Amino acid sequence: MSLVVEVVRSGFVESTHRARMLAVSAEGKPVQAHGAVDALASPRSSMKPLQALGMLRSGLDLDGELLALACASHSGEPFHVDGARKILAGVGLDESALLCPEDYPDDRTVTTKARIFMNCSGKHSAMLATCVVNGWPLETYLDPAHPLQRAIRETVEELTGERVAATGVDGCGAPLFFVSMVGVTRAFRAFPLGEQGSPERRVYEAMTTHPEWTSGTTRLEARLMRAIPGLMVKAGAEAFDAFAYSDGRAGTVKIEDGSSRARVPVTVAALRALGLDAPELDAMATAPLLGGGRPVGEVRLSAS
Repeated sequence: MSLVVEVVRSGFVESTHRARMLAVSAEGKPVQAHGAVDALASPRSSMKPLQALGMLRSGLDLDGELLALACASHSGEPFHVDGARKILAGVGLDESALLCPEDYPDDRTVTTKARIFMNCSGKHSAMLATCVVNGWPLETYLDPAHPLQRAIRETVEELTGERVAATGVDGCGAPLFFVSMVGVTRAFRAFPLGEQGSPERRVYEAMTTHPEWTSGTTRLEARLMRAIPGLMVKAGAEAFDAFAYSDGRAGTVKIEDGSSRARVPVTVAALRALGLDAPELDAMATAPLLGGGRPVGEVRLSAS
């Protein structure tokens, strides 16, 4: 049975969102499962750590903040933009090589679109850097048949333990691999459980050490990681979330109608189901609903 998230305004439930959720123990055993967690899903940007892992295995040489940025759906803050440019400059390229769409940063005082501002520019910069290291073509790096994307697909299939059922196109233009929430949860466990110095462990340490680089200074994913040290979280479009803790506890969340406002309350519930909690999570367990500029309700997980 799916979970239900209620949108309560002035005491009246005016909308609901259904959610799928899987939370597994440190041993990988299901602790809670709601909805069709074994059905195909579109994890969107939650797959970025797996994409970064595929790049590291292919010779990409990044660590720390820049590796975290390669896993990011960033806010386009100045340090994100500078970091993407640094990745490109490290292999003799500039932002003209990027094939992601032009976009604005979250700071709407910037009125000019650019590819470097797009939230996936860190990943795309790392993809280009991987191509340079291997002598692979740059102009076609988003083609599913490109050696880079084939290497990433192999990594996805290895970590999820599943064959990719279908390949689509993500919002940034990169191939999107469809697998189940069970597979994504299995894959995320591999990062904290990787041996010290392994590519998996490098991704995990980069993301957990530099959470602002994986999303943004004030973003909910970064707030969750700061609240629970050792927690790695990656959100995806259409309200997908995936996380893993240092001991292998892990989970995934998908809001069925794609509403992002319902995502974090369900993720908080999944974390708490696994015994992962902190006082800061109280403010994220619900989202305020405004009327006339003041709180008149909330978005919350249904108690029923």
